[in-house]
Amino acid sequence: MLAVYFRNSASFDEVELFIKESKSRYDFDMISWSGRTIDGLEQLKKSHPHIEAIFMGTRRTDPFAADLSMFTMTDKGWPSFWRVNPLLDWSYSDVWLFLRSLDIPYCCLYDRGYTSLGSIHSTVPNPHLAYKEENSQQLLYRPAYLLEDGLRERDGRN
Repeated sequence: MLAVYFRNSASFDEVELFIKESKSRYDFDMISWSGRTIDGLEQLKKSHPHIEAIFMGTRRTDPFAADLSMFTMTDKGWPSFWRVNPLLDWSYSDVWLFLRSLDIPYCCLYDRGYTSLGSIHSTVPNPHLAYKEENSQQLLYRPAYLLEDGLRERDGRN
């Protein structure tokens, strides 16, 4: 299987480690791209012209995903691929139920209160998971799977 990773120029070290471990764990080939997603897809189309569809992890609650369908062509002006969205109608809690019930590894940042991962400059632990232990002023965070309102998933992003 071929995986494509669009690397954020300011990604977390923990994300990079998780990607590296996943590549090894699942034994798949990977193309990494640093830069704009559209440029990476253009490069993918040139280097792998036989690829017609890409599996995505997009869910309907993600930005710009409300009107997508399970099978959606890329937008006008983008390289032509079918976007296959098997998780489109999964809720936040569906994702966590799936991962935890099957004991599927995930990035350690989710255990530190992060619920949506972006750039190190625009991502913090989700404030809805914050708490203080009795007799302590230190702010701690519950794991992402304990977030009660999935619509608050991106509240740690700005």
